[in-house]
This record gives sequence, structure tokens and C-alpha cells, in this order.
Amino acid sequence: MMKDIQSILENAYKAEPDKEAIFDGYRRITYRELYSDVENLSSALAHLILQKEIE
Repeated sequence: MMKDIQSILENAYKAEPDKEAIFDGYRRITYRELYSDVENLSSALAHLILQKEIE
């Protein structure tokens, strides 16, 4: 499911990177910023999963 969301955001980012979306019900964020935040979150979660597997 995360991959589906990531694909949707990537397509939106590529089509209109500076278009704004409403985030958290009130904060405006561009598709570029939203895509970057999701990429960072995805990377952090993957790192945590790998760390858990090592332990």
C-alpha cells in the first residue's frame, strides 16, 4: 500500500511539483515538499525495519 501512495505522489510531483495541497487539514504544502517528506519517511521506516532484523 505504501508503494501505491508513493506512486500517486510521485506522479503528482512530476506533473505539477509546485501545486499546493492541504496537509493536516490546514497547512499548505507543495507536491514537491510532500513527495520529499514521504521519501524521507519511507527511507526511515526501511532503516528501522533493517535495524530490527539485525537485532
